[in-house]
Amino acid sequence: MGMTYVLRRATPNQLALLRTRPMLLERFLFDEPREAAVEATGLMDHLRANFRFSARPEPIGSPREDGDEVALDKSWHLMHFLLTGSGDETDSATSFLLGDWPEIGDVEIGWGRAWAIDADGVRRFHQALGEVDEIELCARFDTAEMMAQDIYLADAFEGDERGGCNYVLFHLATLRTFVAEASERGCGAIGYLT
Repeated sequence: MGMTYVLRRATPNQLALLRTRPMLLERFLFDEPREAAVEATGLMDHLRANFRFSARPEPIGSPREDGDEVALDKSWHLMHFLLTGSGDETDSATSFLLGDWPEIGDVEIGWGRAWAIDADGVRRFHQALGEVDEIELCARFDTAEMMAQDIYLADAFEGDERGGCNYVLFHLATLRTFVAEASERGCGAIGYLT
């Protein structure tokens, strides 16, 4: 177990709806993918025809797609430190993962409430990532400093800084892809720890 950071792409309209109707958040994040998977099997047609199951509600905005969600595993705090030099939020555009984003209602998702990350924040982070050099990131991988700043999972890579950096870079690559696509579409994201 542990704390995995997840981002789910969301349009500005979806974010606005979820901020005003947070009771829809769990359905948006979790139920719609399950419902779509069951629908794809044809089982729902059978259940509706034979047992009067009702049709599932329309998706909130648009149906799920490949790439609309990214899980950073437990790399998120290490990544944030490498990007910002701090274990805490900073004023930098690279402080995206620990940004001061508004919470979505009082709905507990995993390890607390989810955050609504606006499209401008995604765009700024995407631009900032374009200037990030992976060799420089790995040079910042200092487990002693990270442990002093209480960076989540830093102690697991004590003596294996190269392995730790490779772990972060793997997840950074998936984050770059997610953020680039979200930015291109003018989308924001919902972030949460699970």
